[in-house]
Amino acid sequence: MTVTTHDVERYADVDLYGVLHLTAQAGPELIDRAYRLRAQAVHPDHAGMPSTTTAALVNAAGAILREPEARARYDALRTAWRAKHHARERTAEPRRARHPSARQARWLWVSGVSGAIIGALALSLVLGLAGSRQVRAAPAMLPLVVPASAAAMASPGAEAEWPAVLHDLDLTWEQDWPATIRRLDGFLERWPGYPAAEDKLYAALVADAETHRQAGQVAAAVAELERAARLLPGRGEAWAALMQLATADHGDADARQR
Repeated sequence: MTVTTHDVERYADVDLYGVLHLTAQAGPELIDRAYRLRAQAVHPDHAGMPSTTTAALVNAAGAILREPEARARYDALRTAWRAKHHARERTAEPRRARHPSARQARWLWVSGVSGAIIGALALSLVLGLAGSRQVRAAPAMLPLVVPASAAAMASPGAEAEWPAVLHDLDLTWEQDWPATIRRLDGFLERWPGYPAAEDKLYAALVADAETHRQAGQVAAAVAELERAARLLPGRGEAWAALMQLATADHGDADARQR
């Protein structure tokens, strides 16, 4: 894939390092290795389903980040985009606090109308029964409003909180992995199973494990990778990294025995 200036500018708003589950401090060798693992994982022959969009994004990340000039241009554009994005978020936050979202407004309107209709029907039923016969005893009445399921109630709250989480992650991503992981853990405690948060947490765990590995902290790296594998067992990056660590440990053990 030949990288043009247009290609680099097109992906300025995309975290290409995150696509490869890396940080901006990754070296060329690590980028190349991560690209090959990701390209293999998302290839339709291995993924078991068409994944052309994801595969195209992984290929773009590999092409841009493995070419020094294109990578430097992308880093500069990405920094400028993040600064502009932060400024826009700071401007938008007071407006969001003053005005409810369109989804919340629709929910309030529908709830009010539904309550009024149900109340009118219940009143008509009671008056009709009272006019046709004497009411001897108050009948046992089922609740007129059925509570929504926990998942349905959680979704609007999670969607409302997620933009603030992304804002916090933009400040700690690639800078402080433990803080990033704690922020995502807190969100998932309130909204378990939220797909976007689980995906971000998986990437943060894999990246933090690589940081531990480079520092020689193998046990900490293994713990992070095992947690990532349990979180999203269908993803292959954590399993591949664990296998690589196991192979390296066996190689070191054989070398010591010789």
